[in-house]
Amino acid sequence: MRWLEQCDLFLAEVSGSSFGLGFEAGYLLGGSAKKVILFYRHEIADKISLLITGNSHPNCVLVPYTHVVELETFINDHV
Repeated sequence: MRWLEQCDLFLAEVSGSSFGLGFEAGYLLGGSAKKVILFYRHEIADKISLLITGNSHPNCVLVPYTHVVELETFINDHV
């Protein structure tokens, strides 16, 4: 968990099922002031856990996308 504590920003693509990513994001959101950015494919939003798509933590940014180029644009504009 040390690497999480040392990171400046947590970026994750969460379109697939992953207990680990959810734990890592929750760990940071619950125990730090670090920003968490979660990307997911827009077309499968209804299949993604509400723990992700319904997250309203002020340090968590949810970014639905359709094409990978949207991720690059978001990162270039916001990070």
